Amino acid sequence: MFIFAAHEDPAFLEKLAIGLREAGHRVETFATSLAAWDALKPRPGPDLLIAAVCFNEPPNGIALANHAVCCHRGLRMLFLGPGQLRRYATDLGPFLATPCAPAYVVDVVEQLGLPDCSTLSSPRPAPGAAVEP
Repeated sequence: MFIFAAHEDPAFLEKLAIGLREAGHRVETFATSLAAWDALKPRPGPDLLIAAVCFNEPPNGIALANHAVCCHRGLRMLFLGPGQLRRYATDLGPFLATPCAPAYVVDVVEQLGLPDCSTLSSPRPAPGAAVEP
């Protein structure tokens, strides 16, 4: 699977990319949502966009996701962010409350599969992860 991952935490992003690549995925990482936004335009798109809901600079992860869907119909989404922001992302794709371990995100990606993301089960929480009811 070809995955775009956009997150402002470089250590998290690096560990996530390593885990996804070890699981056999092709990954491009972006430290800003704007960089991911620009990368979506001129090329064949990814199968999955993993994006933080919040970024220090615009656009936010929700705007990025809406842009991505316009550019690449059928693109799947996975959002990461503070639990209280879940309501803003759930119409677009699954949401994982942060903080969570990059390995946990990789596990969830493996559960998503393609093309149907409706098979996501309730995965086990990562150690120290915020759990939403």
